[in-house]
Amino acid sequence: MKTALVLFAALVAACGDSGGAPPKPRADAVGAGSVASTTPGIALKPPTSAGPSAPRKICQKPPKNAGKRPGDTKLDHIEADGEAALGEAISTGGGKWTWVNLWAGWCAPCKEEMPLLKEWETKLGAKLRVAYVSIDDDERLSKRFLNEQPKGGVRQSYFLKNPDTRKTWLEALGFSDVPKLPLHILIDPSGVVSCVIEGAIEANDFPQVEAVVSKG
Repeated sequence: MKTALVLFAALVAACGDSGGAPPKPRADAVGAGSVASTTPGIALKPPTSAGPSAPRKICQKPPKNAGKRPGDTKLDHIEADGEAALGEAISTGGGKWTWVNLWAGWCAPCKEEMPLLKEWETKLGAKLRVAYVSIDDDERLSKRFLNEQPKGGVRQSYFLKNPDTRKTWLEALGFSDVPKLPLHILIDPSGVVSCVIEGAIEANDFPQVEAVVSKG
């Protein structure tokens, strides 16, 4: 029995105790956060982050249709129930910039940015007016959206209902075809196109917009 105990103790000493210190890491082990290499002894550096993107620049260069005028084309209009009717043409001049927003009831980004446009118009009311122009083929889509808006929201819009009117009006502004939405056209106080913003606007665009309309 004594001999057996001696042999067992010798085996434990030779194999090591599982509760002992962990083995030392290999010299070629990959550190935390590194990318594993298939080549022994080489640890690749983790990919570097691209960081935040720089703010986009808008209205920095005149658009290709700079200087175009909307003309005197009479436009249809559509209002939410209980709202006063708009006139037949978009007002320009009068010492203000005119922001024309093209939208449609099927265009989700168009509808999402409208509260931001209303906010900017309130902030820049002495310098800026906003006119909304729907290019929906189905008037019911525009009407439904306008009716869903709260008081103080967008509840009136011009409407390019007639295809011939749409073509004439867009061509006067320098667009040969129905453009992609959302689309924003800035008309300066003299009544000509000065800036075109393609795509949805963002809250951090405001300082640049304010700078543009403050030029006079």
